[in-house]
Amino acid sequence: MEQQMYKVQIDGEERSFPAGTTYLQIAGEYQERYPHDIVLVYVNGKLQELGKKLKKDCTLHFVTTGETIGNLTYRRGVSFLLVKAVYDTIGHDKIEQVRIPFSVDKGYWIRNCLQGLKNGCMKWQIWIFQSGRDRFIPMKRLKCSASTV
Repeated sequence: MEQQMYKVQIDGEERSFPAGTTYLQIAGEYQERYPHDIVLVYVNGKLQELGKKLKKDCTLHFVTTGETIGNLTYRRGVSFLLVKAVYDTIGHDKIEQVRIPFSVDKGYWIRNCLQGLKNGCMKWQIWIFQSGRDRFIPMKRLKCSASTV
């Protein structure tokens, strides 16, 4: 049985891709044409994640970190990664919750509430600069007493 192929319009050119091809795979073929990383795609005008699969003929428009929506998506993803890193480093059993309640300038302030401390939280200041993925400043622990939290 022959594999189903779909016609895809990208940047004014038509290409064919097999059914089930992810938008990430397609984006990989076009990444060198863009100065910023591709992080999302519009499929027939509907915003989609790159992990979704091709299911029909369509028109694609890639979204990069150079665009507002792409940059916000990238930053949100890094936030999730940061929260996971805190849990994995300290241990799920020792953490009540990790929150990123607000941003500070171009970075984030996160709270990590440890179980067993009466109203005590260790606080970190995390700077995630918009200027690029390779320019993170390491996580710093800021000391505080439980009464100042």
